[in-house]
Amino acid sequence: MLFDKEKFCEFISNVKNPKSGSYSIISYTQTINYQDFLRAQEILNSKQKFFYWSFPKEKYSFIACGQVFRNSYGDSQKFNLVDQDFMKISTSVLTNRNANIDSKHPLFVAGIKFPSNKKESIWNDFETSNWFIPKILLLKSGDEHYLSVNLKLPCENERKYSEEIEQFLSPHYPVSGINSDYTGNNIKRHDIIPPGKIEEWNSQINAALKIISDGKVKKIVLARTIEIDFRDQPDIVPILKQLESNYNNCYTFAFKEEKSVFFGASPERLFKIQNGFVEIDALAGSINRGHGEDDDKSLENTLLNDMKNLEEHKNVLDFVINRLLPLSEKILFDSKPLIKKFSNIQHLHSRIRAKLRKGVTVFSLFENIYPTPAVCGYPQNIALEAINNLEKFERGLYGGAIGWLNKTNCEFAVGIRSAILSMNKLRCYAGCGIVNGSDPASEFNETALKLKPILSLFENETFSKS
Repeated sequence: MLFDKEKFCEFISNVKNPKSGSYSIISYTQTINYQDFLRAQEILNSKQKFFYWSFPKEKYSFIACGQVFRNSYGDSQKFNLVDQDFMKISTSVLTNRNANIDSKHPLFVAGIKFPSNKKESIWNDFETSNWFIPKILLLKSGDEHYLSVNLKLPCENERKYSEEIEQFLSPHYPVSGINSDYTGNNIKRHDIIPPGKIEEWNSQINAALKIISDGKVKKIVLARTIEIDFRDQPDIVPILKQLESNYNNCYTFAFKEEKSVFFGASPERLFKIQNGFVEIDALAGSINRGHGEDDDKSLENTLLNDMKNLEEHKNVLDFVINRLLPLSEKILFDSKPLIKKFSNIQHLHSRIRAKLRKGVTVFSLFENIYPTPAVCGYPQNIALEAINNLEKFERGLYGGAIGWLNKTNCEFAVGIRSAILSMNKLRCYAGCGIVNGSDPASEFNETALKLKPILSLFENETFSKS
């Protein structure tokens, strides 16, 4: 049995007892077996909104569906308002979970757009800053699997609600009818390098280099896009499974709102809070992988000694450490950058770990370090102004933040190596850090490497032009 209606109804009935106190959200959790967990993933094919998160290397994943509480904000930077609402709600949740399970169990999931002044219809289904408590959450943590059902009080008929949940989880729940064929014959148009794009890119890079040479800013992160048109909207499930297989040490995610899905496989942790400590990745500076072990090692050494990439990485590291100083009691970090390897690219990588001061919240971190120089530039405000002037498109959730949080812990990834699928159109994004000495052609090639996690899903196919 996937969902135990009787235990759920019993739990809700006990909560209604005045002795239980005053609560606004009830969260019921039960264990399920692996097969039930797999079958329930069919929800991803339904018409429902969902939020999918997976870190295969750590055997942690969840699917969040439906919404019992939601707050959306028109400004991605107003984290003080989110903090007030979160504290009010999170302190009024009653659950049957023990402390160990509760600490790794998402309460809210969130998607926050990059602070852009552009607006495009392709992003209309997503709010600027969206935080919600799901109705249903399916969680895999290690070898354990859980089903959680959230309920907003008051609830007049918990048995009727439980029947709705059971129907929702049924494998016969009506699916959207979208096409599981996302390769080959389903592709209508695929322009790897649309006409004029290289000239436009060169012009943007040179404009950024002019701003940098004037001494106004040290780094500006610029991005470009590639679009694919499909005859029929593809099924997101095989895409996510392929990304997990190809990039098992990345965060695979998908956030569906209405008829659009933002998805990707991000290598970069924005921050993770656990037991009062915050962990942050400084990930900047990159080079391709080699053909064979010796070639790969040679490229690694090149990256470790390349002044342009080292300077770009130092900007990110210094920014994060300086912003953490007033929030932390102690900060530990790698004195020299390490190398983090992925199947198609390798990066300079520094690990940062800090003991947070009492009272510092996830929203304090957002206010101080988001967006980081890895996706924006440095100094932040001038780099952001340059991005908004030079880029011709809305980044949306690309370069933004995506993740989850509960009363004590959280984990957020940077929304890179990503794309939005809106109806029959797929738009992929990739960016690179422009610093003094950057070369437009080299930066274009770097973005090509970063586009590969998405575009590789469709390579070796024959594309028909419209």
